[in-house]
Amino acid sequence: MNGIKRSLFIVFALILAAAGFAQSASIVEQYKAAKQAQFDEDYFGAVEGYLTVLKQNPAYLDPMRGLAECYYQLDEYDEALRWALQAEKYGKGELDLVNLEAYIRIGLQDTARADTLFRSVLDREPNNLDARFGLAELDLAKGRTRAALEKFRDTLAFSPDNRRALLSLALLSRAAGNDAAARGYIEQALRLHGDNPYVHYFAAYLATLQKDFDTAEKEAKVSLGLKPGFDEARGLLGSVLYEKNRFQDVVDLEKARIRTNRKNKGAWFTVGLAQFRLGRIDDGIYSLQTAVSLDPEDETARAALEMVVNVTKPMEDPVRSPLADFHFAKARDYEARNMSGEALFEYRRGIRAYPYSRDGRLEYAALLKRAGLYSRYLSELNFLKSIGKTDRKVDDEIENYSSLMQDRLPGLWKVNQFNLDKPLYSIAVFYVPGADNVTHVAGDEILTEYLADVCVHYGRLKALPGPYEASSFAAAFRTARTEGADYFLILHADENERDVQLTADMYVGRTGADAARFTAFRTGNERIKKAVKQIADQVYAALPLRATLLARKSAQVLIDAGATDGVKPDTKLVLVKKGGLVVKSDGVGLVYGDADVLGTVTISATDEEIASGTIERNDFFDRINPGDELTLLDAKKPPQKSEAVVYPGILEVIRRIQ
Repeated sequence: MNGIKRSLFIVFALILAAAGFAQSASIVEQYKAAKQAQFDEDYFGAVEGYLTVLKQNPAYLDPMRGLAECYYQLDEYDEALRWALQAEKYGKGELDLVNLEAYIRIGLQDTARADTLFRSVLDREPNNLDARFGLAELDLAKGRTRAALEKFRDTLAFSPDNRRALLSLALLSRAAGNDAAARGYIEQALRLHGDNPYVHYFAAYLATLQKDFDTAEKEAKVSLGLKPGFDEARGLLGSVLYEKNRFQDVVDLEKARIRTNRKNKGAWFTVGLAQFRLGRIDDGIYSLQTAVSLDPEDETARAALEMVVNVTKPMEDPVRSPLADFHFAKARDYEARNMSGEALFEYRRGIRAYPYSRDGRLEYAALLKRAGLYSRYLSELNFLKSIGKTDRKVDDEIENYSSLMQDRLPGLWKVNQFNLDKPLYSIAVFYVPGADNVTHVAGDEILTEYLADVCVHYGRLKALPGPYEASSFAAAFRTARTEGADYFLILHADENERDVQLTADMYVGRTGADAARFTAFRTGNERIKKAVKQIADQVYAALPLRATLLARKSAQVLIDAGATDGVKPDTKLVLVKKGGLVVKSDGVGLVYGDADVLGTVTISATDEEIASGTIERNDFFDRINPGDELTLLDAKKPPQKSEAVVYPGILEVIRRIQ
């Protein structure tokens, strides 16, 4: 009997061991797939794969390393640092992890810490190439080009066929004006690494800088032949073809890029200029407008758009109005900061774009009057009268509104509280098809769209429009990040004839990191509506208050948050400079740095959507302006960074070398 038991025990142990081995093998295969995705530069897919592996084995070092590398490539340095530090806990003493952290520190502009880390590596391994390159990049970051050149030369002497050193020296030599040396280094790189698409890309890049467009075209095409999806090479080829006046070829190439990615602002910009050169004016304006809409602060794209409009459209054409409005908004911002000279410049740019703007001319005229330029002021008013755009109707409207609201905040501050452009949390909502637990056909899609629609009812939420289907986490992450969503949700539904359970996993839009999980279980009548609303309620409740300073009268301010946002008299808010409030890279919340804090606001009066309060400044100098941001005083702060460093452009090019 004992022998039988012993045999059964051995068999059972073998079965368990086999199961454990199979599970381990599965994790290893998942890791290899994620690593392959990273190698293929599918960083979104790689992030998904690595996170999946870590959920099964949180102590697995290699996926942590992979996540840090992927986030580094995505320029998400704060999240990259988080994973690099975690990896270092498990891989103590591994020099490649120390180097990785140091490179991330460069991206975070923490050059002092990066320098310390690189030198610690070289103390242990004097010929470590990554650390050598890192110190050279730090020299570039500090503007010490000659020192960087010497370090790259020393590295090349130690490793004569090093691709990274050769390309870096070629680029730096060109930047220093030594074209002969640049050609020598790139020719050596081509001889030694002719099968590498990046070598041919940088050969094309250098040839473009040297105005050798035939060579540039040839090398860009070779690069694309080796790597057909290499968008940077396609973009460079488009620029080269444009320089060669082959505008139809440019249009064909850039439209192909746009078909691959409609958010490719560079492709829209280039195709717009090419269409303009071909005489397709309206097409060109549309393309340039699209480029500007994708990045409103791209001054080159905006200047190109205004150029095309100015030379092709009559002064009264409505296409001019949005161009003018941008400049008028800039002018108002300058006025708010008492920078009247800059404001005058922007008003004039706006009037140049669209001379018939009534509001713009009125604001311009008012600024002229405050400056004591009374004749010019009168001239502006006479022009408005000559085109029939007097201000009587506007004056009547303001008078009526003021009499109705004079004793409440909207009247005192002359603001329509229900027509404010409040800061909203943008939420992308997705479902991943293939679920087999939804009772109704297309039920997962219907419930996801329902949730997105319900989000509209919440004053601080903005659900991005569909499509809501995502083929995978990576696809959802990619779309959310591309669209600039603060967070994205992946909804899972478990429905039967009597009840429904919804689970919404929320992730940070820019990093894909876990943020929160919300669940709702409902049975009986209206269970779908109640479950969906419960999810939306939880999402809304989890998000911290985020408000904007709308207006200011000395120490008194108006903000775009009121009683419906939970703001009450005596509520204390921290005031942070515009752009200083940032969605956390993981979890739910907002963070800000000490250097961005301008003061606090104590609320004294509220209405439904607005509130007023008193400023208490942090500094002797007054840096508080409309557009600055507020949140509750207990918001958490991120680790402090060293003083910002302005990196030269060549550094960004060299950091792209692979």
